[in-house]
Amino acid sequence: PKTPAALFSGDDIKIINLGQEPEKVLVEEIKMLAGEPLGSEKSFTQVIFKTEIEKCFTLKRNCVIESRYLEPEEIYGILGAAVPPYLDGLTNSELTLFVYNQDGSPRFGAVIFSSDSEAAFADISAEESGLAGYWELLTGAAFPSPEGYKDSVYQNINIRYLNLPDPYLAVDYAAYPARSYVLFATSRESIFALIDKLFEMEGK
Repeated sequence: PKTPAALFSGDDIKIINLGQEPEKVLVEEIKMLAGEPLGSEKSFTQVIFKTEIEKCFTLKRNCVIESRYLEPEEIYGILGAAVPPYLDGLTNSELTLFVYNQDGSPRFGAVIFSSDSEAAFADISAEESGLAGYWELLTGAAFPSPEGYKDSVYQNINIRYLNLPDPYLAVDYAAYPARSYVLFATSRESIFALIDKLFEMEGK
């Protein structure tokens, strides 16, 4: 299958084959990624999950293995997490997952296309506790009270963040209206680096 295009220019791509039973291995693969730095320092690696389907043809009495990429809604379903409106119905071309190499430590993140990124940002701000399950899986850290979120600005981009307990490991999200993106990252450095990368794409 054709590799899904990324919403921003990363440095590399890692395709993870989950086999024929992705529901049994996806969570473990994510946990393995959390302990496996990808690429060179300060680099972004796009992460794509692939699954396999066995198709058998009775008349020919043979089977073939076909592969395809998991759609976002399949990933949410396997993780068993609630799907907020801004994540519902996304395709692979509207969601890019990545790992940022921060001093040899992986930091997960995502870039999401939204028809109204600022409205999505406001929705996330109103339901910050609803993302606890995602953040605990991606950071390996216990999720503190959502009342601890604070506001910040970088390159004129508004950011909401929650340090776990410091900026080296954190929950950060932002709206990037120029491309109608919502940005998620798991440290201050990675959200800043992502914004810088998008500015580079804009020629700023």
